[in-house]
Amino acid sequence: MHASVDATVLRKILRERFGHHEFRPGQEQVVRQLLGGRDVLAVLPTGAGKSLVYQLVSQVLPGVTLVVSPLLALMKDQLDSLAELGLDAQAINSLQSETAAGEAMEQAVRGQTKLLYVTPERLEDTEFMQQARQLAVSLLVVDEAHSISQWGHSFRPAYLRLASAIDRLGRPAILALTATATHWVRRDIIEHLRMRDPAVIVRGTDRPNLFLEVVRVEDEREDKPVLHGLFDGELPHGAPAALRELMGSSGIIYTATTRAARETAGWLKQWGISADYYHGQRRKTDRERVQAAFMDGQVRVVVATNAFGLGVDKPDVRFVIHRDVPGSVEAYYQEAGRAGRDGEIARCVLVFRPGDLGRAAFLGSTGGDDEQRAYERSRLEMMRGYAELRACRRRYILNYFGEEPEWESCERCDVDAQRSASEAERLGQAPAAEAGFALNDRVEHVSLGRGLVQRVAGDTLTVLFDHAGYKTLDVGLVQQEQLLRKVDAPRLQSGR
Repeated sequence: MHASVDATVLRKILRERFGHHEFRPGQEQVVRQLLGGRDVLAVLPTGAGKSLVYQLVSQVLPGVTLVVSPLLALMKDQLDSLAELGLDAQAINSLQSETAAGEAMEQAVRGQTKLLYVTPERLEDTEFMQQARQLAVSLLVVDEAHSISQWGHSFRPAYLRLASAIDRLGRPAILALTATATHWVRRDIIEHLRMRDPAVIVRGTDRPNLFLEVVRVEDEREDKPVLHGLFDGELPHGAPAALRELMGSSGIIYTATTRAARETAGWLKQWGISADYYHGQRRKTDRERVQAAFMDGQVRVVVATNAFGLGVDKPDVRFVIHRDVPGSVEAYYQEAGRAGRDGEIARCVLVFRPGDLGRAAFLGSTGGDDEQRAYERSRLEMMRGYAELRACRRRYILNYFGEEPEWESCERCDVDAQRSASEAERLGQAPAAEAGFALNDRVEHVSLGRGLVQRVAGDTLTVLFDHAGYKTLDVGLVQQEQLLRKVDAPRLQSGR
């Protein structure tokens, strides 16, 4: 489906219907590719306006834009936001009566609804698909598309069957959206959705307003005094004094267990901080109450498991603290990225206990085959690498997602804050780069097979191997034994 719309008209729609005067980085490029009828995989950071892209396109394309969304709460937030803008949208989900669901479908069939939200499981329902085939679907949106990949951080099996459903709907254009995706996950999304020559648009992985820091502890008994110190104004040496003020604002503390969530919220209340806890085992009414109180500012800090976050569009979250280490860099960066969505400075702190990596491995276990388990273990080792890093944390994260920043020192992480500019420059001298290897090089190892260079730092290389996952190699040994060679291979175009 093609729709020719000039820049003036697009900006008029953006201004008059959505209240924005300018597109954010990457948005207009995604819009134009979709209006040209092309499939698009868009990797845009949390807070970058991913939903606005397809909402705007839906107002231009004929027919219906069908949005596959993983969470009912996320759907509700989207529908509420669209209603405030005066734009009609409907959802069909398990919370509705059959009558309400039927009415929503009728409106879509009659062309009265431009946007229809469903869960991926809904597309497996035979009766729904029979009705949906009456729709003129011009665009199908897959939100949180990393869930389609078994290598992603929140795999959901129903996403794997989306390609067949898309074919039965007449194969409309596809937009896959996610905030964080490695090269491996991007490739998996494209293959499982059977996307046709998609434009891969990656924007803004870097979040320079986030100050990244790690506090290492050896025992869980240290958690309480560490958190108290953070709220009492303790800072890493050399960190901006402005970080102290952030701790008096809204924030999220993530824990791995429901017990830790309750416990931590109790500590905060003891210290006179307005706090509550959130996890999937609480009653629905309690979860809704906590989320509403946080959004309204009645509760300053929410302590939560990873059940909290998707669909929580609160731009002024000034800090995110992880009391437990997540199972991957993707999961950590997505959750930490819920801070500072307004672009103002925010603080992201990881409390790191090396002994807890085993628990993270257990909680993140997918029970897949040997290859998948090896990959999960290697992702956890990359998380360990981040936590134990003695170089720029921001560069490490950007390298993980396939980006090479131009700067050597970000000055927005605890490591860079503590070392001098001359030391940062010295550490930036990378023998691995001098050996001829660079970020995103396709390489082949004599025993590990083919892979993609993910990080070049000092005398080490980190490679994401196709079958062995992430491995960190000593450059001296690689050269001495001739273990690694570069190979030519087509790469996904980033669309940058």
